[in-house]
Amino acid sequence: MLYFKPPGARGQALHQDNFYLQAQPGSCAAAWLALDDCDEENGCMQVVPGSHKWPILCAKEADANSSFTNITTPLPRNTQSVPVLMKAGDVLFFGGALVHGSFPNTSPTRFRRSLIGHYVEGQTTELTRFDQPVLRMDGEELFLNFSAGGGPCGVWTEQNGTPQVEMSGQLPGSGASA
Repeated sequence: MLYFKPPGARGQALHQDNFYLQAQPGSCAAAWLALDDCDEENGCMQVVPGSHKWPILCAKEADANSSFTNITTPLPRNTQSVPVLMKAGDVLFFGGALVHGSFPNTSPTRFRRSLIGHYVEGQTTELTRFDQPVLRMDGEELFLNFSAGGGPCGVWTEQNGTPQVEMSGQLPGSGASA
């Protein structure tokens, strides 16, 4: 994917890539290549440290004034994202459970462009229909079943004052039960 974020553009709400790709079994990974220097002013990537260990979480409505996507991954209290400052040519590699997104571009003159490649594990048998066809490294097309919604997503609860994820039984993005 090639993202063009011109001056004044909205960001992308916090999310987990495998919420969208629904790779089963396993997950996905991404390589995020900065084509421009990326900082907080032009809408750099933001990540939630430690979230790569979380399950896929159920989404909630996002703020459409600051995000071009309409859903976001909720965070437990006292958890926040941190900016990832990158130079043009830097690459950030991360797994499909990492919660990440981007800030709006508040620069009056600078773009923030990036090239993103998504990859699935070799044993993947299902993937959302929107992310197909899938190609092997040699260019051969891999025929995968369309995912019916992936596995159930989790919701944040509190147990003894500590945030915990409880699996909801709901499929990501569908509202249907697993």
